[in-house]
Amino acid sequence: MDIKKECRLCNSSNREIIDLGNSPPANNFISKIQTTVDSFPLIVDFCDQCSGFQLRHCLEKEQLYSHYTYLTPDTVSLNNHYEHIVNYLTTNKYLTKEMDCLEIGSNNGRFLKFLEPYVKSVLGVDPAENVASIAARLGIETIVDFFSKDVIHRIKNKDRKIQLIVARHMFAHNPNPNEIFEGMNSLLDEKGVILIENQYVFDTLQTGAFDQIYHEHMFYYSVKNMQNYLNSNAYDLNDIFFSDIHGGSIAFIGSRRNQYPISKNVKDQIKWENKFTIRSILFRLEYNALAFVDLISPKPLLMIVAKEDTITPTEICLRAYEKALDPKELLLIEGHHYRPYLDAFDESSGGARDWFLKHL
Repeated sequence: MDIKKECRLCNSSNREIIDLGNSPPANNFISKIQTTVDSFPLIVDFCDQCSGFQLRHCLEKEQLYSHYTYLTPDTVSLNNHYEHIVNYLTTNKYLTKEMDCLEIGSNNGRFLKFLEPYVKSVLGVDPAENVASIAARLGIETIVDFFSKDVIHRIKNKDRKIQLIVARHMFAHNPNPNEIFEGMNSLLDEKGVILIENQYVFDTLQTGAFDQIYHEHMFYYSVKNMQNYLNSNAYDLNDIFFSDIHGGSIAFIGSRRNQYPISKNVKDQIKWENKFTIRSILFRLEYNALAFVDLISPKPLLMIVAKEDTITPTEICLRAYEKALDPKELLLIEGHHYRPYLDAFDESSGGARDWFLKHL
């Protein structure tokens, strides 16, 4: 086990913000109820220098991934998410049919299988033989190994021009992301793009999703933190987009400096993050709006709720609406948490406008 009180990204001093006590590693299931299970500390530290959130105690990779039990499921929501990723990359000119693509931590190859028709070639790297064998049955070429210098040489020997590197829900799963990034940098074409997807730390903290804090998740990224990290490695953070996957995820799109413009999405989200402090977020976790919603009356209440929201769960929102007193109105919008702010913005803002015209 690797224990470090200094920031693993910039070596500055950390301060403790969350202590969940001891816990056994997730996804390592036991065969008998009497089996003795080792437990390890779950402490999240914060770095004021680079805005990094990270575990203090990191388990060895062999303890976590050699025989991995998590399999990427074949679900409608994930396939829709894959489609959203491909459409976003294509629409914003980060992805073309001429690209050779690499995914690190490719699991059973389902994302690469979806991506395959849109690019020149796909290649996966994953250390778990049991899940990589499923990728092979899907026809996805996979190197069964940890992403290492040896694997990098093997990829280079394939004589591919890697122009897209994908690291979905794995860049936070290693105590030293610098080693992974160095490998990505050595493989990526000069004008290539990297896509790093992980849970979004502000979603985790604001919703109290403590179940997102476990030993595989060694880092918890914000936009500001990822921008600082990429900038320190002569890369830009060019773009971001959100999804409800895994309780609230964010995709970071980066490239070597000055290859692509920096989107308004990045600038706006950093402005939003700068309004919060760690102290204010932790205080917010202790606040229970459901206990006070009935006190809003007689002031009019409009609730705009996404039907498939996993970040501010739809069920809790509807329960709050039921408890609220009149006058009240509910506007239900199809889709996930961010849809009212994105492609359903006209519907949500129009509903709010009509409400204000009625009651102001």
